[in-house]
Amino acid sequence: MEQPITSSPTATRQYGRVVLASTTEGANIGYQILSADAELSGTWSVYTGPVTLAEDQRLIAIAHR
Repeated sequence: MEQPITSSPTATRQYGRVVLASTTEGANIGYQILSADAELSGTWSVYTGPVTLAEDQRLIAIAHR
C-alpha cells in the first residue's frame, strides 16, 4: 500500500496577513514564525487562520495528515 502524499502548503497575502492552504483534503498545517537569522525550533503552531508577519520575519510551514 502506498503512503498518501500530502501537498506542500501555499502562502498568499491578503489584507497584509498571510493565508496558508493545502490542496490535500484533511491536511493540517503547522508553522513557525522566525526572525531572519533564527534556526527552526521544536515548537510548531497549528494553523487556524491568517497570521501577521513583521518585515523582518519569515514563515516556515508544513502540511501533514
